[in-house]
Order: sequence, then C-alpha cells, then structure tokens
Amino acid sequence: MIKTFINHSSTDHPFVEWLKTKLEREKLGLDIFVDDESVFVGDDPQKMIDEVKKSIIFIPVLSNESVKKEFVQNELKTANESETTYIFPIKLKCDNENIPRIIKAEFTAFDKVEGKIYEDFSNEKEWEIHYEHLRRAIFNKIVELGLLKEDSKDFYQDCEHLDLIIKREDPTILEIKTVIDVYLKRESYQRHFFSKLSNVKWLKYLKLSDYLKNNPQPVEAQDSPGSFIIPQWHALEYLEKVSKQISSNQEALGDLLQIVKSVTHLKDASGKHVDNYRTWYYFVKILLNLPNEKITEEVINFIPIWLDSKFDTSVPGSEITTKLLPKFLTDNPEDIKKAEKIIESITAIKTYVFSEERAKILGEKEEKRLVVDPYWLKEAFDKHAVIIGHKCSKRVIEDLANKIRDLLKQAEDGTYESFYEEPEHTIRDPLRMLTLILRKILSAKAKSDVNTTEKILRDFFGDKYLFFHKMAIYIIGQNIDHYSPLFWEIVESETGVLIMGNALYFGDELKYLLKNLKPLSDEQRKTLNFKIEPGIKCHITKEDPEKYFALFKQQIYEALSHDPYFKDLYEEMKKITNVDTELHPAIGKFKTRWGPGPPPLTKEEILRMTNMELAEFLSKFRTKDSWEGPTVGGLSDILKEAAKTDPDKFIDDLNPFKDTGFIYVYRILDGLKEAWKEKKVISWGKVFEFITLYINKETFWDDEYIVEKGEWLVGANHEWVVGIIAELIEEGTRDDSWAFSEDYFGKVKEIIFYLLKEPKEDEEITDYVTHTLNTSCGKLISALVNLALRIGRINDKKGVKTEPRWSEEYKNKFDEIMDKKIIEAYTSLGRFLPNLYYLDKNWVVDKIEQVSTEKGSEYWQAFMDGYLSIGTVYDEIYELMKLHYQYSLSYSFKEKRNQEHLVQHICIGYLRDHERLYDPDSLFQKIIDAWKPDQIKEIIGFFWMQRGSLPESSEENEKMREKIIEFWRLVYERYKLQDENSLTQENKKILSSISKLAVFLSKIDTESYDWLMFSAPYVHEDFNSSFFIEYLNGLKDKGDNKEKVKYIGEIYLKMIEKTTPDFDEKHIRSIIEYLYNSGGKENADKICNIYGSRGYEFLRDIYEKYNVSK
Repeated sequence: MIKTFINHSSTDHPFVEWLKTKLEREKLGLDIFVDDESVFVGDDPQKMIDEVKKSIIFIPVLSNESVKKEFVQNELKTANESETTYIFPIKLKCDNENIPRIIKAEFTAFDKVEGKIYEDFSNEKEWEIHYEHLRRAIFNKIVELGLLKEDSKDFYQDCEHLDLIIKREDPTILEIKTVIDVYLKRESYQRHFFSKLSNVKWLKYLKLSDYLKNNPQPVEAQDSPGSFIIPQWHALEYLEKVSKQISSNQEALGDLLQIVKSVTHLKDASGKHVDNYRTWYYFVKILLNLPNEKITEEVINFIPIWLDSKFDTSVPGSEITTKLLPKFLTDNPEDIKKAEKIIESITAIKTYVFSEERAKILGEKEEKRLVVDPYWLKEAFDKHAVIIGHKCSKRVIEDLANKIRDLLKQAEDGTYESFYEEPEHTIRDPLRMLTLILRKILSAKAKSDVNTTEKILRDFFGDKYLFFHKMAIYIIGQNIDHYSPLFWEIVESETGVLIMGNALYFGDELKYLLKNLKPLSDEQRKTLNFKIEPGIKCHITKEDPEKYFALFKQQIYEALSHDPYFKDLYEEMKKITNVDTELHPAIGKFKTRWGPGPPPLTKEEILRMTNMELAEFLSKFRTKDSWEGPTVGGLSDILKEAAKTDPDKFIDDLNPFKDTGFIYVYRILDGLKEAWKEKKVISWGKVFEFITLYINKETFWDDEYIVEKGEWLVGANHEWVVGIIAELIEEGTRDDSWAFSEDYFGKVKEIIFYLLKEPKEDEEITDYVTHTLNTSCGKLISALVNLALRIGRINDKKGVKTEPRWSEEYKNKFDEIMDKKIIEAYTSLGRFLPNLYYLDKNWVVDKIEQVSTEKGSEYWQAFMDGYLSIGTVYDEIYELMKLHYQYSLSYSFKEKRNQEHLVQHICIGYLRDHERLYDPDSLFQKIIDAWKPDQIKEIIGFFWMQRGSLPESSEENEKMREKIIEFWRLVYERYKLQDENSLTQENKKILSSISKLAVFLSKIDTESYDWLMFSAPYVHEDFNSSFFIEYLNGLKDKGDNKEKVKYIGEIYLKMIEKTTPDFDEKHIRSIIEYLYNSGGKENADKICNIYGSRGYEFLRDIYEKYNVSK
C-alpha cells in the first residue's frame, strides 16, 4: 500500500472526509492516514511526525484555520524536508497571504521560482473539477514511481473496449481522455494500443501528452552485470505507421518531425543523449517514408547522435547506410547536400577506450572504430560510390581525406597494400575501409569532373603523407588519357624524385601508371631517367648497394618495358641481379591453404606403376614448392587412397617398401586399415611379414626414414608407424565376425611385445585418456588387450574353460609395463577394467588394491581418468571400486569430466541399490552431505537423462523412478523453509533443474503440487521453463485427482509471476484449453490476460472462445 497522509485542522473535516472517500474509491492502493481519525487519547504525539516521514503522498489542506496550527506547520515542514515524500497542496478558502512560504510560489531571482502549485478547492461547486486534477497528479506520480500495481486479470476485456475506440475513425473526446488518462498509464495497454493504432488523427491528441516524448533508457541486467536491456518505446510502431500516410498532411508531418527532434534531444541524468538504438532505428524508418523536401538538414544532423552509442549501431547504421543515403542521391542539389551530410556521418570514426585489463592484454589504451559496421559501409559504397562521385561535391572527398589523415601516424602509413586488390572479406580496420571508399568515389569523380579531380590530385601530391601520393598515382594510372599532362608536370617537379624513390610503397599503382604511358618521346624518356636514379639512391641500403640499386631500377624499367629503350635497360639490370622482377606491393595479398598440398601423381597413376617403380619414385621425390606443390604430404595422402582402393596391389609385393620413408609406409598401412573396415579381404600373413621386416632394423629405431621435417604430416617418425601398426592390429581383432585368423596370434603377439617399449615422457599430461589414445604406447596396449580378448572369446566358443582367460605371457607383460610406471598402462587398466575383469578376475582385484596404495599420484589419476571414461557401470566392479570412488569425492581432478562421471557412477549405484539415502556410509549420501551445487545439478541432470529408458513398465524401473522421486523429496525438504531472499542464485538453479524430474511423476498430488509450486518461480533459470511446461502439460493426462485442474492452474500462475515463457506454444495452448474444459476457467482467464498484458497474444483466440459476450 502507498502511505498517504492528509494534513488538516478539525474545522475542515467534512471536506477531508469527502476527499478521503473519493480517493479510496479510485483503488490506487492508497493507505490513507487522517490525523484526527488515526490518533487517540494517550497516543505519543511523535506518532504524527513518524507517519509523515513514512508517507509517500502528503496532502496538506490549507485553510485560514489550519495554517495557524503548530502541528500543521510542523507536519508540512517534515514532509517538505523528506526526499521520499511528495506534496500535493490543497487551498481551501485560504487567503493568499496566509499560505505558508514553503508552498507559496515566489521568485527568489529573476529566473528562479520556488514553492509548489496547489489545487484550489475554495469553490464547492467546482470540487469535482479540481478533484480530477488532483487525482491525475497523484496517479501520474504513482506511475512515475513505479508503484502502480499491475492488475492484468481483465486485460482482454479491457482490450475489447480499447479496440472499439481504436477502430473509430473519429474518437470522442471522452474516449480520447479515457485512453490517455486511464489505459496508457499502464505499459501493457500502451503496448497493445500502439501496436493496433494506425489512425493519424490520434497524433495531435497524443502529442499533447507525454507518450510521444519518450525514449526509454537502457537498463543494466540485474542477473548479468555489464549487460544491458534495451527497452522498446511502444509508440514507435504507431509513429512509423503514421509516417506512411502523411506525405501531403503538412500538420501531421510537422508534428511527427517535431517528435523526432524533441526525443532525439532528450538527455539522461548525466547530461548525455539517451542511448537507445531501437528508437533511432525507427526514426530512420520514419524518415524513409517522408518526402525528401520535408526532411531538413537539421533532421539529417541528428544522425551523429543516433550513431553515437556504446552499443552496437548495426540496426540504425544499416538502415542509414543502405537505405537513407541512396534516398537522397537524386538530381536535386538540396538532396545531394543532405546525402553529403549522411556520408560524413556514416564514415565518422570514434575512439573506444579499453578497460585496464584489456589494455594490458593488447598493449594499447584505445582503438579507433568506424561508427557504422564496415559490412554495411562496403555494401553501400560498392553500390553507390559511382553516383556519389558523379553527383557529390569535392567536400565528400576532402572530408574522407581529413579522416584518413587523422589515422596516419608515419609518412608511409596506408601504403603497404595495393589499391588494386579488392577485399574478399569485411574490412574491420578504419583506415583500410576509408581507403576503399575514397578510392571508389574519387575514381568516379575522376571520370566525370576532370577539373575538380585535378585540383584534388595536386593537393594530394603536396601532402606530407605518401598515402595521398599513392592515391593520386592510382587515379592517374586508371585515367591516363585525362591526366597525362598532370603526371608529366608532377614528374618534372621535385615530386618526381619522391615518386621514383618510394616505388616500394607505390608498387602496383606506379607499375600500372608507367605501363599506360604510351608512346614515350625522347624528352619523356630523359625526364623519367633523370628522376629514377636520384630517387632510388635516397633509399639504397648499405649492404650490397650496387645489387639493390640495380634491382630497384629493374623493377621500374619492367613497368616501362613496353618502350624499347627501357626494355634494353631492364635486360642490363637483369645481368646484374640474375632475377626477373617487377614493381609490387610492400605487402602482397595474403593467401591461405588448408591441407598437404597437391600430389605429383594421381591415384590412377600410382595403381598403374609396379611396386618397384613406386618405391623408387618415393625414395627420390621431394617437395618442389611447399606452397604451390607438388608436396610429399600430397603424395602420401594419395598413396593412402590407392592402398585403400586396391590393397592387393600393395600386399602382393611389399618387399620394395622395406626401406621406404615413414610417412609413406604409415599411409600404406593406414590405407590397408581403411580397406579392412570396408570389408575388403587382406592377406594378413604378408602384412605381418612386412611389418616384422620393416621394424627389425636399427635404421627404423634411429629415425633414418624421416622423409622431410616441418611439412604437412611429413615429419613422421617411427612412432607414427608403431601407432598405425597397433591401430591395424586392433581393427583386425575388434569384430569376431571380421577378424584375422587365429593362425597369426603368435606372430602378432611377437610384434606387439617387440614394439612395446618404455616411451619418453617429455610433457605434462592433463588429459590421460586423450594422451593414451594418441600415443604409440597407448595404441599398442589397446592392441594387446584386444588381442587377448579375441583369444579369450575364441576359447569360450570352443568350450575351453580356463581361468584366467589370458595366458601368463600377457599378464606378465601388463605387469611389466605397470612396474615401469608407464602412464599409458595405468590409463589402459582403467579404460579396459571390465574387459580385463573378464580375462582375469583375481588379477584385476589385486590391481585395484595395488593402485589404491597410490591414491593421489599421477598414476592413480591416470587409472581413474581411464576408468571414469567408461560408458557402462558393472555391479561387481562398482563394489570393487568403492574405496576409489570415496577418495575421488574429495579429490580435485584435472579434468572436469571426471568429477561429472564420478557423480554419474554413484547415481547408478544409488539407482541399483548399491547406495542408499540417509545411510552415513553411502557414497550417494556423502554427496548429499557435502551439497556442492555442481554435483547436485549433475545428479539431477543424470536422473533426467534416464527419462528415455525408465518409462517402460517393470518392477526394476518403478523402483528406480521411486528413488528419483525420493531424491526430489529430499531436495524440497532442504529448501522448503527458505524464501526467495535467502536462496542463492545456485540454489535457484537447483530448484529450476529439479523441476525437470516432473517427467517421472505418475500424477500430481498434494505433495508433488508443493514441490512444483516451490520450483515454479525459478524454472526460467538455466532455460528450463520449456521442459517444465511440457511436463506440466503431460500431468494433465495423468491420475484422477479432482484437484488436478486447480493444481495445474495455480502452478502455472506461480511460474509466470516473474517470467513469461512462450515456448512451446503448443504445450501452453494445450494447458489453457484443458483448464477451460475442466473447470479451471478463472485461472485460465488470469493466465491469458497476463500473457496478453505482457505483449504475448497467442492465447487471445482461446480466451475469446471461452469468454463470448452474452
């Protein structure tokens, strides 16, 4: 309630009673305190002053009697000194000289007046008129302070009345007054009204109110500091519609432009223009609909304000650049002036100051950026630069040149790249973007206005920055027929030496200009030669000056080689330099290439060669050009494709490859592996014979078969070959239906044992599983385990019952590599724990106990990293691993996924009765006792992920569902006594997340209703509202509880107290239809009205269907 204090004397009581009754009937939420009614005998007099201090609305009734009362004066003084109390004075037959000074309006200086405006109720016949003024003033203040409680229960009913008014061509004065004084006081009705309104006649009425003098300020998001919400001014939609209708309505045009002007000039508390790009975007759209002649230069001058934002200006910027600018590129000189103003605005540069942290990272305190995204600038000037160059004055070029000067720091800045190269991507750099724009516009100007362009180019040649010389040379080179005289004039001056001496910076530009100088006279040849030599000598290096002098001259002579005289000079210089060369940019166009480069042979050519011929070619070929190719990397790639396509071609005679480079052997074996995966038959015996031959040489282990270093995939060493051998063996044992014969088991075992050596550990390992999967040692262990499993499965099929299922040799080899503390062995022990348990239960039990003595070490970490990466949890192994699980709960793993997988394993243990709630020895209970939000959310997430497997009806699934529900019950009991203020953000996210477990509810009853009601206000956290709505919709079809419709309606209303979820509309509409059809109309009406009042009207048709006027 809004504390309201009426200050008066007893003689004025009848009036005060009348006033109090009127105000209470307004239902504005006023809690009215009348002094002589609320204070009794024995009360502390201080109570009166305390009530004044607590009041927001203070109404002093000033009569000749009341102003003499000391308590009236003191209460008035107290209210006036309070910053949170607002005074609304009433004059009731009080002489002017008796009005207190703090109320009376008086000038304290010629430009300053103090006091307050009062409402005069002295004439009883006019009480109603003055009451309306008072009511409106109080109402406006309540709205301004945000104290008006939003009552949306009758929103659509009110909208029916509002829509009738909107449809009227000529609304009555009472209707206009109702809309402005009642409806538009609330944002929900503003949104609806302006979205529906298009009648231009309303413009003059609304203009008198404050609703067309607004520009809402961005608001910092409470839950995301540093992020801002950009509010929408609802009237903009109407103003745009008006702009499409008033091209000949002078009054409306004037009103609309005045609104644009006044809103643009609105400022915030710090004196800065309100920064709302949504408003500026609509203003641009409005201008696009107005006649050009009505848009004055004053309005065009608003554009810099619209583009001066700390937020992204792409929304208004794209409209200004691609639509508003071309609107003024007409034949009308006045339009062209406006277009020039727009160009000046959209090519402006703004300095952005970095935060201290970012400044440290970048080593810069600030950076320059264009006020409009370069993407839109490029699109606009690509399309319109020619017409701009033809029609606009040189002011555009001069302005661009000045902006470029502000960006240049050294004489050669901006000259390194060729002006002839068109950018392939958006240019973010302001200098490069403005260079592109200036080049395009000036090129067009040069073709249409030679005199103006010549003056510009002369100025450019006189500039201290070489950038402008380069630009002038570029323009002349493109238009030599028009500007040849100017060029010779410049060359003959001192500037000629500067041009030739800076050929490095004028590369392409000077080259093409000189190539276009045809034909040359003897005098011109002499002039050029006279300028070339002294120009170049200014920049010759001390190191080998003769060669560089010749090289630079040769480059210029090449551009002039169309002339026989300079052609001969070029050849003379070539004899000194021994190279072909030409003028070129200081920095050429960047090129990128992905992949190994092109091969020297095609796959078909390889398949036609004999293996001896191919091996010979492989031994001799080397990369010709690492960029253009052909490359060793390209050859190795195509070699793999050939082996994959025709494995027999290689396998039938592998002997020629016994001394072939690693990268090629790697690729051949990789191709064979892929061929096997495609079910192509392989002669495994020949393959294993070749592998044995290839690896049993010192040259193999000494890495003498490295082909090239530092190239794409061709720095391959023996580790690469070991790894692919292991992968090939594993692929050949993985699938019993497609595996190599058991005849080769002994040979393969020998290969693995021979290759399985202690690796060099030269780096810190953070991800043990990834490390093991990618090292040759890890791959060999994987091949070893897969081979042992293959043997074990074959013996099982043969009926050979042995325990353990692997031979002593395999077990001893695994023991050996673990004893050597090979990290891959520990990771593999964990990864293959269930498989190894199948092979040798007792050995695995011993190893689990052995590793437990190394808890916390890198070897234990590797073991757990491997084990927790397993996707399946086995009951027997779960029990064996309990001590490791328990230790892991308090351990900080390097990889976050291990903690997540640990919780998931224990959740499985809980669902399978290995763990119990409220059991102090239970690992699941230990997680609950620790109550780490990330772990609790992980539990919820894991349980929720079981929704696909648990719907099937079975006794086991029902027990698991009940365990999940039991956990939810525990969470609710933990939080149920906490209110919103005591819940942390993490707790709210937990309550949001756990609401998804509603998918497991078989019905909605009193208990689950409480749970859902408790979570409902927070389901928007972490974006869970859509699931909540879906499962709530599902609950309407579960159970026979008569209270169900009431529960669902109330839960939904609770959810939308703070948020307005609109996905999925299908489920939302289904819930509303259910409520209407099941006796929940009251709640359904409320929900529909709340959605409508917040701008979501997709439920209106359902509301109207069940609320037909009778």
